Formats: sequence, C-alpha cells, structure tokens
Amino acid sequence: RYGNNVYVVDGNNYRVQKFFGNSLASNGITVVGGNGYGSEPNQLKSPVDVYVYAADSSNHRIQMWPKAAPSGITVV
Repeated sequence: RYGNNVYVVDGNNYRVQKFFGNSLASNGITVVGGNGYGSEPNQLKSPVDVYVYAADSSNHRIQMWPKAAPSGITVV
C-alpha cells in the first residue's frame, strides 16, 4: 500500500494494477504492462514485485525503497 492506493502485481495477466483508496473492491486500472506476454516496451513476461522510487527534488536525488525497508537507497 502506498498512500491511499494499492499496487498489485498480476503475474498471470502480465501487468501491474492500481486500486484507489476506499474503492479497493472495485476493478483496478492497469498501470504497467497489460499487453500480453512479451519483451516489447509495453509488455511484461514474469512480473513478481513492485518497487517504490521517490524523486526527492529538494535533496537532488532519487530514492528507492525496498519492501519493508526502514529507509531508502539513493540511486541517482
């Protein structure tokens, strides 16, 4: 869960779905993939996880937060 949204990796359908706030029982929207199995830029083969990246503009860096990590890792 990130903010009021939940992101779910749907490996059987090669996509990542986003569910909004209090409407988690409704259908999500596809935010990554969803165009079948493949290696094209708009396709996924075996998605298994979601990572969080944050553009921290005042600190001039991009942070990656691994799952359940207490702090981020600077990647740029």
